[in-house]
Amino acid sequence: MKKLLLVITIAGLLAGCGIDYDGTTKLIFKGRVTTPEGTPLEGIKISTFISNSYHTDEIGYDYTDSNGYYLMIFPKAHEKVNVEVDINSAGEDSALSRTQIFNIGLDEVNDYTIDFGAQPLYENEGSVLLHIDLPENSASILKIGLTGLVDNHRVDHNFSELPEDPNEWAHDQDYLVAPNQVITLQYLLQDGTLHEVQIPIGEEELTYTLQ
Repeated sequence: MKKLLLVITIAGLLAGCGIDYDGTTKLIFKGRVTTPEGTPLEGIKISTFISNSYHTDEIGYDYTDSNGYYLMIFPKAHEKVNVEVDINSAGEDSALSRTQIFNIGLDEVNDYTIDFGAQPLYENEGSVLLHIDLPENSASILKIGLTGLVDNHRVDHNFSELPEDPNEWAHDQDYLVAPNQVITLQYLLQDGTLHEVQIPIGEEELTYTLQ
């Protein structure tokens, strides 16, 4: 059994890294990693990355315990930063899918803590390609996101939030997904309306045309 590794980063040790950190305020990120059936996954690396326009810091990391739980404690940044949590960090276990949670707003911290809940990973061998064919007026689509078993899954933590600069927002059209499931596809339009459709996935490559 791997021992739970809790990494507490001291702000003073980060001097010169290019991002200014609060030396007193600590934040806590926690959650759980399981199989699609809910069985806990032990020994999965979870990393938190904080970046600004010039620098990226791996501010904390942990490995899931025997019950699938992880916990990271790190100092709060003084400046506005991008925050991302990488589950199965850098694809350390290449036989499993990977999830990256981004667009995390630190203003949503509750009692210094964000709980990301349970995140399932699946054995990615046998994944099938899902291609999203966009309509002619695709410029009106600001974001596309999937809910389901997706390999190298990029998850927008604040999906319904309109981006500050829509011209810089890019969305994928090709995804590797687990076979024999139903994927929920969400898309956000420029007028702020949120839509979703259900896509049944079989065992063959699929092209879905978004109407």
